[in-house]
Amino acid sequence: MTDGLAIKAIVQAKSKPKRGSKYEEMLEAYGDVQKDSLAFKVSIGAYRYNHTLTFDELKDLGNVESSQEEGITYYYLSSFATLREAHRMRLKVIERGISDAAITIFQNNAKISFQEFRSLVD
Repeated sequence: MTDGLAIKAIVQAKSKPKRGSKYEEMLEAYGDVQKDSLAFKVSIGAYRYNHTLTFDELKDLGNVESSQEEGITYYYLSSFATLREAHRMRLKVIERGISDAAITIFQNNAKISFQEFRSLVD
C-alpha cells in the first residue's frame, strides 16, 4: 500500500514540496526521467455534466485537452516530457486558481500509476 501513498503524494500535493518530503524525494529520483512512450499531463478538472469547458485562462501555458471516460470529461494541460516539467507547470496552474491540479502519467496514451511508472524506469 506504500505505492498508493506515493501516488497520492504526487497527485495531491498542493504547493512546493517541503524539504525532505516524500514528494521532493520522488522529484529528485524521477523528476528528469524521460522515455518516448511516457507523457506527463497536469490534470485540471474532471466533470460529469460540464463537457464544454475551455480553460482559456490556461491556454498560454500549453495545450488544453479533454477526454471522456465513463461519462466523465477529464481536462488536462499537456504534455510534458518529465515529471519535473509537469510539476513546474502544475505550480503555475495552482497560482492561477486551480488548487487541486494534479499530475497524471500516461504510457502510450493510457493512464498508468506511479508504481507502473517506477517499474518502467527503475
